[in-house]
Amino acid sequence: MIVVSKELVVAPSLHAAEQIAHRGGRAETLSSLRRRLATKLAPELTLASAEVSRMALGEALSHEPLREFSSHGASRVRAVEAFDDAIGALFYAGTTISMLERIARKKGAPAERAALLARAMHGLQTSLAGAGLTDRRALPTELASIMARVSPEDVASAVGSTCVVARLITRWQPADLH
Repeated sequence: MIVVSKELVVAPSLHAAEQIAHRGGRAETLSSLRRRLATKLAPELTLASAEVSRMALGEALSHEPLREFSSHGASRVRAVEAFDDAIGALFYAGTTISMLERIARKKGAPAERAALLARAMHGLQTSLAGAGLTDRRALPTELASIMARVSPEDVASAVGSTCVVARLITRWQPADLH
């Protein structure tokens, strides 16, 4: 196990990481750290591209009666794009299918929307899993799960440090804090 003792700084941008490195520090962006950790701790994890995720979502939604949209043509494409954006926001906020399902048990329009989003998210994940893929937007949650299953030493080795410092990052989303 090789662990570099110098602290690793998680920087808000590539430019900031380069500035820290220029001054002799070790730094990388949060997205870079996530990708590197996924590669080292879960080499079997393959992230779907945005295009593949959108196609899988389109397939999942093709089974849904979307009353608001035409079943053919550009309206269907716009519906898939809107659902893809919504699911991305849900992943980013750390929202899970089970959370949506709890909301769906209530009555009214919000419950119907939550049920539809839960089915869409489930269909997306099922479709991607069938191809051995994971939605790239689920990476923070996946990494949290993976890191909970491995030893702290394995995490430190993958990070390359036992000290990680976030600098200049002023906004964290729930998915970042898993």
